[in-house]
Amino acid sequence: MKALLDAMQFKQIMDGCKHAVSTDNSRPILGYIKLDIKGETITAYACDGFRLAKVVVTNTVHAASNKEEFIAYIKPLTVPKQTVDMIFPIEISKDDNIVTVSMQTGDGKTEFSFERPNSEFVNAESVIAAALEHDREVAVNAAYIATAMKAIAKAITDKNNLAIMHSKADPTKAIIIKGEGEGIDITQLVLPVRMPNR
Repeated sequence: MKALLDAMQFKQIMDGCKHAVSTDNSRPILGYIKLDIKGETITAYACDGFRLAKVVVTNTVHAASNKEEFIAYIKPLTVPKQTVDMIFPIEISKDDNIVTVSMQTGDGKTEFSFERPNSEFVNAESVIAAALEHDREVAVNAAYIATAMKAIAKAITDKNNLAIMHSKADPTKAIIIKGEGEGIDITQLVLPVRMPNR
């Protein structure tokens, strides 16, 4: 089984998932990114027991090989800038329990092979479905939220690194993110943005 994927899209999957891959060896399967390849749609999942990431891309590489459906488990990879700049797609192939990722670099073709652990991955879709039950939506600039969270994470040095989000039922009102630690309180305010097509 084989799929070809645009290098930039593969990098987007890695950037969107690698932070949620587990580094704890007690559940080896969570040390992998799960790729659910269904023709031109690739869904990637990562979970470390505290965080879960899901990235869905519509494959822009239109090839006959992109009609296959299979599940592949890979470790996080760094995609070199030169690979993204090249026109060659990344190939993901599976043979039994071995997945191989092949990419072109300035030095030629590079391959990474991964053997799937003998355990089951988290049912990510059911976890997400339960978490999506909500009374309202607020859209915010991701970079602003990231900056606010990084400031809290850097300033709150105790092990819990607690962040609390406050918001009103009105989606046009600001979101307050507070960090609380031993001897410190931090408040970050982020204004919402208009959601497209809503």
